[in-house]
Amino acid sequence: MSEAADAAPDQPVESVDSSPQIPQYPVYLPGPEYMVNNLHIVSFGPGTADISWDRPSFEDPRITFNPHLITVNGEYVETCPPEFFDSCWWSSRTPYTLEDLRPGQSYTVTVTAGFSRGPDGGMTFAYGDPAELTFLMPDIAPPTEERIVEEPSESSEPLEANPPSDDAQVDLAGVQSKPAGAKRAELAATGSSTSQLMWVALGCVILGGAALWFRRFVGVARGTHA
Repeated sequence: MSEAADAAPDQPVESVDSSPQIPQYPVYLPGPEYMVNNLHIVSFGPGTADISWDRPSFEDPRITFNPHLITVNGEYVETCPPEFFDSCWWSSRTPYTLEDLRPGQSYTVTVTAGFSRGPDGGMTFAYGDPAELTFLMPDIAPPTEERIVEEPSESSEPLEANPPSDDAQVDLAGVQSKPAGAKRAELAATGSSTSQLMWVALGCVILGGAALWFRRFVGVARGTHA
């Protein structure tokens, strides 16, 4: 008689799941299809580096992928226990920022993929092989605040009045400033005096000519009577 027949009739018979099983935690799944792909540096900052990656290439809708842990030079900087895969905020977003990095130092970063399946399959967990990236941290200075200094234009520069020298004070001692009206009156008076002198000179010329004509006329008259 078979072993199945020997079993007690009230003993439950376990069902066999023919689907691929993920090994129980803490074992891992070997193979490149269970590794994160394209692990690379996105950008550098002062003491920081942003890394990014692509999900593994496996195709099984029953398996959930979450980056399980990140190490820098062998030390854990981020880890997500399998029982908290659904609540690890960093596990579903890239890039991820590595902090407290020193310029000029070499760093080796690993990102290990974690996998879970459940609750249909009994919530099992496994890990893939870590993807590795080595880089040299550059020296990046923190940004400085730029202060905009406005240079004054030539028109806005204040004019400094220099006091006159002693010589200039002596030279200007006898100079009196006159208003514009007084200057115009002075010029008008000068022009009037010039006109008067011209008329006087003209009168003298006329009188001189008349006197000369009179003398000649008298001389002719005397010669006729003689």
